[in-house]
Amino acid sequence: MFTSLLCPIDFSEVSPVALAHAAAFAVHGRARLTVLAVNDPLLAEAARAKYGPDFLEAETRADAERLLAAAVLPDLRVRFKPRVRVAVGQPAPAILQAVSRAGTDLIVMGTHGLGGWKKLMLGSTTERVLRDTTVPVLAVPPHAAGTRVDRAGAEFHPGPVLVPVDLTRTARDDARIAVALAHMIERPVILLHVVEDVQALRRWRGLLTDGLASKTDAATRTLEAWCRAFGKTAAVSFELRTGDPAEQIAAVARELRAGLIVMGLRRTHDGEPARPGAVAYRVLSSTPVPVLALP
Repeated sequence: MFTSLLCPIDFSEVSPVALAHAAAFAVHGRARLTVLAVNDPLLAEAARAKYGPDFLEAETRADAERLLAAAVLPDLRVRFKPRVRVAVGQPAPAILQAVSRAGTDLIVMGTHGLGGWKKLMLGSTTERVLRDTTVPVLAVPPHAAGTRVDRAGAEFHPGPVLVPVDLTRTARDDARIAVALAHMIERPVILLHVVEDVQALRRWRGLLTDGLASKTDAATRTLEAWCRAFGKTAAVSFELRTGDPAEQIAAVARELRAGLIVMGLRRTHDGEPARPGAVAYRVLSSTPVPVLALP
C-alpha cells in the first residue's frame, strides 16, 4: 500500500518505537524508508560558529545511524536499506518539505517528543503535521507495545485493526483502506460506530429513546452491508456503541486489545487541508494504540 515512508526522529523515548513501526511497514510493503532528524536553526548556527559547518550534521547523522541500528536488526536493514537525512529548520515544516521532495506516502512519527530545553519535536509538531499533511500519518504513542521487528520479518501486534466510522461516504473510503492494510498485515478488522448520546434532563429522556433506537437500527443495517462488501478481502466484523465517541473508541480499543486504529481526519472547508477534529484529536492524544490518520 505504501511505497515510500518517512520516519522523523528526535531521539526521545518514542523514537525507537516509531522506528520499529516504520520498519514493520517498510518490510511488509517492500517500501523505501527514510529516517529524518531535524536540527533547530539556533543550535545549527551555534554549532557552526564553534565547531565548523559540518560538525552538527555529522554528529546528528551518526546519532541517527546508532538509533536505527539499535531499533532495527542488521538483516532487515540490509533488506530495505533505510536512508538517514538531516535537515535544519522548524520540525513540522521540515518534515512536510521532506515528504514533498521524496514523494512520501506515509509518515510514521511519535505523538510526543522531547520537552524543555532539549526540544526538537513536541506533541505540537505532530499536531501541525496532522493539520497540514496530504498523506497518511501513523502516530505512535511512547509506550505502544506489540510491534517488533526480528530476523524473520516484521511482526505486528496480534490484535485487530479498529476502524471508527461515522457511516459517511468518506468513512467508507477510510474503511476500504483499513481493510486493505489489514489484509497486508494479516489482521482482522472491526468497524466501530458510536451513536452519540444526547444529554438531556431525565424528564426529557423518554423523548429521545425512539430516535436513538432508529439511529441504532439504521447504523446496524449499514455496518452489516459494509461487512458483507469488505469481507471478501479480510475478516470484518463490527461493534456498535452508544456514548461519547472518543471515550468509546478508547474503551473498545482496550477491550479488544487493538493493535492499530485507523481513522479519518476531519476536512474543514473546500480546498483546505484535513485537520484533526475533536474526536480524532482526543483519540490521538490519549490512546496507547498507534493511530493511522487518513487525510
